[in-house]
Amino acid sequence: MKASQWASHILLGMFVATSLAVVSKPIEAAIPEQKTNVNTTLVQSGNKNNTTVTDNGKSNLTNLKSSTSQKSTNNRNNLLLAANDGEELAQSPQSSIDNANKRLLYLGNDETGNIEIYDIKNEHKLLRSIDTGSRKFRGITAHAATQRLYFSNDKGKDPSTQTITAIDLTTEQVVWQVKAMERGCEKPDRLNVTPDGSALYIPCKESNKELILNASDGSTIKMLDVRGRPHNTFAGEQGKYMYMSARNYPILHIADPTDHTIVRTIKGYSSPVRPFSVNPSETYVFTSQTGLIGFGITDIRDSDPSNWKVLMEVEHTRPEKLPPYINSPHGTNPQSHGVAVRPGGKEVWFIDDHYGFLYVYDITNLPNRPTHVATVPLFTDYSKPWTELETRWVAFDAKGEYVYAPNGWVINASTRQDTGMRITPSEKMVEVNYKDGIPQQASGQNGGVYPLSAPDL
Repeated sequence: MKASQWASHILLGMFVATSLAVVSKPIEAAIPEQKTNVNTTLVQSGNKNNTTVTDNGKSNLTNLKSSTSQKSTNNRNNLLLAANDGEELAQSPQSSIDNANKRLLYLGNDETGNIEIYDIKNEHKLLRSIDTGSRKFRGITAHAATQRLYFSNDKGKDPSTQTITAIDLTTEQVVWQVKAMERGCEKPDRLNVTPDGSALYIPCKESNKELILNASDGSTIKMLDVRGRPHNTFAGEQGKYMYMSARNYPILHIADPTDHTIVRTIKGYSSPVRPFSVNPSETYVFTSQTGLIGFGITDIRDSDPSNWKVLMEVEHTRPEKLPPYINSPHGTNPQSHGVAVRPGGKEVWFIDDHYGFLYVYDITNLPNRPTHVATVPLFTDYSKPWTELETRWVAFDAKGEYVYAPNGWVINASTRQDTGMRITPSEKMVEVNYKDGIPQQASGQNGGVYPLSAPDL
């Protein structure tokens, strides 16, 4: 970009930031061809050339589709209001938010502490951001019928600042906030709301507990013992079970969401269970594992939980041509820290942490071994490590049209090619669909759609 163009952008940024009083971040000159509105947080790209390389070796040069009219909603003061733990927070009046017939992606940006809101149907245009005043997101989940968005995070190094927050989706105002440490929960991690919207399951990594809160007001329902640094949760789409794993143990806990009791702890994995996903019928669980480049499959078809077992582990053979090796940023250096069932239940996608590939498997013939059908690289330059970012994850939109890679790439799930659209790199995102401004459906963080059927938007 020429110096005169940079000067124009800077002057425009000064005018917009003054008139709209929004939180912004300076544009990074180190990222070429990146067009961002000066009124918003920088949307980073994980690759300089933005070229898609598919299995057949063809290249598809794509341009970044950046937002041009991006607004920010500053709710930071709401999160910093003094209130009793778990008590509803008093809110100032909020202007009307037009979510009519939109499909919105809510994404936690760890760099800014903002929840960014993207318009999926409008090329993932960044609409606005909610400033939470937090430092790092640990998990995000949403429930359409109760019109709530929940997230867990750290506000700083002080453990007492770790919080769990509920936001009203229709007003984007805080409903309640809980200080996790005051509930005996140190390092609240990837939380999930039950499909009926009544409870939140929150893994407490440093407390070896699973905190269960009343989703309506943040009051404590129960605390479960979950050893091995509990880390991830998943809500079954049928509403049958809630699933929990601990990053240091090769086990999976499955709980009954009606009485919040663990009905089965499954053992037999070759290494600790990391992120995992469950198919829509809640008959199979697919697990990332620390020492496995691939995924495990747990068979939970039987009505008797005592018969649930690890069915197999699918070990993947990497391509012959690889970029330079890079360690995973996650503890104990997992081979893969991300797996998700594509909505519809026919495919599993998982990420190669070290080399930057997404691998796609057909799972329609289970309990027979899944078939590898595609490899999707998240880079174009084989001479360099695929990313310097610390994000590793796989997520889908609710329709299964898009795959959200952890470097900010938006992949077409059907063609398995890069769309050229970009969002902020993140591991924490969910979609919420609206009809006439009312939430109708939400996606999970790594697969899962709640409810399974909703008006077509």
